[in-house]
Amino acid sequence: MKQYLEDYIAIIKQLPLKKKYTKDELLISELLIEKQNDLEIYYAPHNEYLNPNAKLFIVGITPGFEQMNTAIAEARQCLAHGVSLDEIKYRCKVAGRFSGSLRRNLITLLNELNLNDYLGINHAEQLFNEHDELLHTISLIPYPVFVKGKNYTGHSPKLLKTPLLLKYITQHFIDELSKLDDVFIIPLGKGVEEVLLYLADQQLIKKVQILQGFPHPSGANAHRFKQFEENKESMLQQIDRWFNKDSNSTKTNNLVRTMQSEDIERVMDIWLKSTIKAHPFISTDYWHQNYQIVKDAYLPNAKTTLFEEDGIIKGFISVIEYSFIGALFVDPPYQGHGIGRRLLDHVFSQYQHLSLTVYKDNLAAVQFYQKYGFKIMNEQLNQDSGKLEYLMQK
Repeated sequence: MKQYLEDYIAIIKQLPLKKKYTKDELLISELLIEKQNDLEIYYAPHNEYLNPNAKLFIVGITPGFEQMNTAIAEARQCLAHGVSLDEIKYRCKVAGRFSGSLRRNLITLLNELNLNDYLGINHAEQLFNEHDELLHTISLIPYPVFVKGKNYTGHSPKLLKTPLLLKYITQHFIDELSKLDDVFIIPLGKGVEEVLLYLADQQLIKKVQILQGFPHPSGANAHRFKQFEENKESMLQQIDRWFNKDSNSTKTNNLVRTMQSEDIERVMDIWLKSTIKAHPFISTDYWHQNYQIVKDAYLPNAKTTLFEEDGIIKGFISVIEYSFIGALFVDPPYQGHGIGRRLLDHVFSQYQHLSLTVYKDNLAAVQFYQKYGFKIMNEQLNQDSGKLEYLMQK
């Protein structure tokens, strides 16, 4: 049932190059996944990228035709310019997620709930640009659904009473959520909330993960402000409980400091766990074999800076010969909190230009560095691992 861009490349390439398509051009048999009576489910490529570091999971019902159009137009442009499949999937995700007035309304509500403070950012708008590593957006049904050619709204037929639609939720949505660690879920509207609470009753997700009472931010929802105000206090309490579940206070003491000799074991522990997680395409044996070399040869010859919070070292960055970032790693439980960016900010306050290498298959890292302003200068073979890597520079 899972659909992949790879299977639709030839069909998308047949479409003309343009930014807007008509329903006659996209609601075609070649893109039809399933049909049952008046229900039709079509393929669109904007739900294939997964952000593994997300802390916030915003969920809608199903993509509408506008999202389908935007994602396919983006894919068509990318295919014409020879963009890699992984990059296309990411760009389709970015292009197809909330935009226009819907995004503005959503950002306003998120700021009213002080989510930016809990996520360590200045404004909720940053979730859609420089801090989108914290956000993952998806629909309960990952593909566009239409009823008699019109966008499905989740009401008729009832989602939970329609086996065809329910199977997409219990299979696709739950599978995707299981790949994200410890995320807080914001359902857009009562329809999505009802489904998530149903899944919680089935013990497929945790009820405490779900923000209850959040209205759909669409301008078509004339009651959204009234609904928001009625539920605001409850939502603030839910958010505080979730983000402070491991602590009695939101206030922390953090600092960026130079590594000392007594920090080496903790730094190496972070390096090993993080590098194994970031490089599933390389055998774990490879990293264990290189452990001692990194500890005894690389780190002593680099200037290593630590991010420490409440006495816990949570990440580090190593700069070699004042010009090359040899390592930037954050302990997995603390990823997605802006620590990597904080460390980069620190080294760029000391050095004007820096370069680094990153494995081509480590897409999340490549995109993280690109968002920070690094440019790909060259593609080369890592002689030690035999894997392709990018040389990047800023």
